[in-house]
Amino acid sequence: MKLKWLRAALPAAVGTTWKALCFGLTTSLLAIAQIANAQTPGGWQKDPDSQVSPAAVVTSEVLPAPDVTLGSQDTTMAGIATGAVVGMADTANDPPDPPSSGNTLFVDNTPSDGDCPPTPYMTIQAAVNASGPNDTIKVCPGTYSELVQIIGHNHDGLRLESLQPLAATIQWPAILSINHQLVDINGADGVTIRGFTITGPFTSGACSGDRYEGVLFENAFNGRLTHNHITLIRDSLPALWGCQQGDAVAIGRRLPNMPPPFGTPGSAQVDHNWIDKYQKNGVQAVNPTTFADVHNNTITASTDQPALQAITASNGVVVFRQAAAAVEQNVISGNKFTRVPLSTGIILDEAPAGSSMVNNNRVFNNDYGIETDTEIGLEISHNDVFNSVADAITLCGDASQICGPAEQIVVRENDVTNNGGSGILLLSASSNLLKSNHVARNGVLDRTDTTDGIRVDINSTNNEIVANHMNQNITYDCHDDSAGTGTAGTANTWTNDLGNTQNRPGLCHPNDEDEGGGEDSDHDQMKFEASQSQPSNGQMQYQDPSNGMNLQSVNGVASMTYNNTCVSFVGNALVNGQAGYLYTFTACDLSVLGTGIGTFSLMVTGPPGYLYQKSEPLTSGYVSVHAH
Repeated sequence: MKLKWLRAALPAAVGTTWKALCFGLTTSLLAIAQIANAQTPGGWQKDPDSQVSPAAVVTSEVLPAPDVTLGSQDTTMAGIATGAVVGMADTANDPPDPPSSGNTLFVDNTPSDGDCPPTPYMTIQAAVNASGPNDTIKVCPGTYSELVQIIGHNHDGLRLESLQPLAATIQWPAILSINHQLVDINGADGVTIRGFTITGPFTSGACSGDRYEGVLFENAFNGRLTHNHITLIRDSLPALWGCQQGDAVAIGRRLPNMPPPFGTPGSAQVDHNWIDKYQKNGVQAVNPTTFADVHNNTITASTDQPALQAITASNGVVVFRQAAAAVEQNVISGNKFTRVPLSTGIILDEAPAGSSMVNNNRVFNNDYGIETDTEIGLEISHNDVFNSVADAITLCGDASQICGPAEQIVVRENDVTNNGGSGILLLSASSNLLKSNHVARNGVLDRTDTTDGIRVDINSTNNEIVANHMNQNITYDCHDDSAGTGTAGTANTWTNDLGNTQNRPGLCHPNDEDEGGGEDSDHDQMKFEASQSQPSNGQMQYQDPSNGMNLQSVNGVASMTYNNTCVSFVGNALVNGQAGYLYTFTACDLSVLGTGIGTFSLMVTGPPGYLYQKSEPLTSGYVSVHAH
C-alpha cells in the first residue's frame, strides 16, 4: 500500500483528516509519515498535496509510442546542453524590457534621504491605485510593509520596478489580513514585477484553504515576475509549518477542493528569480488554460530549517490541475521531507497533451527529482538529476496509486547519477520513449531488488527504450518485469542499450565506457564518456562560463590511451558552435587511491594563435576509468 492513498488505513484519530491533508494540518501529515516509514524501500510515494483528480484515472488507451528517431540529430551529451546557462545567473538570454508607453510614478517612504525624486506616494499601493495602463512605478530603496493588490484591466501593462535591484523590499505585514497574498495580480494583464525583495514570514493564525502565497497571478495573463528575491514565504509560527500553504509563486488561484470547479487561471513568465525558504511550493501552476514559463530561476527550499522539513513536504515546481508549463534552465534543490522521501524537485501532471516540457534543469538534493503522472505527450530532456534521496525520474500511470495514463512521454538525453532510488522508473507507464539517457551509480544496497538504473515494472508495456548508457547501478543497470513478445520476453523494446547487469538476459549490451563529470573550484564543468570498443560514440563536453567558452566534441574520439587510472583521448570539437578546433583531454580517477574525486586537463587549439589550457582537480562529480 502506498503512502499517497492511505485513507482507509489511517488510524481512527486521523481517519477523518483527508480534507485536512489538503489544508495541511501537521498532525495528519505526521501520522501518514509514520505509516510511510514502514513502506518498502524504493517504493515511489507522492505528496498528497499534489494529487490528481480521481476522474482522470481512466483505463489507458493503446497509443503508439513516440517515433524512435526523435532526437537523433541531437549530438550533444546527455544532461544540460552545451551553452545552456542554468539558474538566475544567466545574462545571455536576458534582454531588457522595451520602453514603457505610459507615465512614470515614484514611491519613496523615506523622502528626506534624497535618494529619489519628490513624489506624493509613500506606499506602493497608493501608486498602484493612481496608475493607469502601461504606467511604470519605480520604488525607491526601503522596506514597504504592505500587501500589494494590482486589480483590474485599468492596470494592464503596469510595470512595478525596484529603482535599485533588490533594494526595495515588499515585507509581509505582521498582522493578520483577509487577503492571503503578499502581491496579488488579479484581472490585470501584462503586469511586470522586477527587482524586488519579496519577503515573509506571514502570520496566518491557522491552516487555511485559501493558501498564503508570495505572488499570485489570477485571472491575469502574460505577466512577468523577473529578477526578484522571493524568500521566507512561510508562517511566522513554527507550530504552523505543517500547514500545506506558503507557496512562493502561484499562477492560477488554487481552490481547496478537488476540482471541478477549478479556480481562476493565469499565465506568467517567471524568470531570473532567486526563490528560497518557502514553506510548501517554490512555483505552483494550476487550472485549465493556465500557462507558466518558468526558466532561469534558482529555487531552494527551507534548508535552513530542519524542523520545517520534518513536518512539511516542500516541492520546487508543481504544475497540475490541467495547467501547462515550460520548465527550463532552473536550478532546483533542497526539497526534502526528512521523515520519508516525499518532496520533489519538479512535478508535472495533468497538462494538456503535448503542451509542456521539462528541459535543461539542474535538479539535485531533493527527495525525488522529476515526477510526472496522468500525462500524455510530455518532453523531459537534457536535465541533470543527481543526489536525490529516492528515484530521479518517475513516470507513473498506475491506477492503484491514483495515477492516470502516462503515455507518449519522451525522456531523452538526461544525465541521471548518484540517486538513492532508481534512475528512471516506469510504473504502469506505456508507449513512452526513453532514449540516449546516461544513467549511472543510482540505487542503494539492500537485501531486495528495489532500485535499478532503468526500472520498468510488470504493467509497463509498449515502451521504446533506445541507446541508453547505464553503468554501476544497484541492483541492475537494466530491469524489466513485464512479459510479452518484446525484447527478452518483455512487453517493451530495448534497442542498443548499454549496461553490465540486467534482471533477464538480452536487455542490454556490455558497457565498457570510461566516464566522468563534475566541476572544479572555478565552477568550470566537464563531462565525458568514451570506450575503446566504440570510439566513434565517444563524447566530451566542457564549459568555462567566466571566459564564455562552450566546447562540444564531434565525430567521436580519434585515439585513446591509458596510464593506470587515467584515460586520455583526442578529437575534433566545436567551440561556441564554431568548427575547426582540436582538443586533448585527460581524466584521472583518484577515488580508487583514496586521494580525492579526480582530476582533468584540457588543451584546445584552433585558428592561428588560439590556445586554451586548463588542469584542475574536481571539487564535485566523479571519474570512472576501467582497469586496463
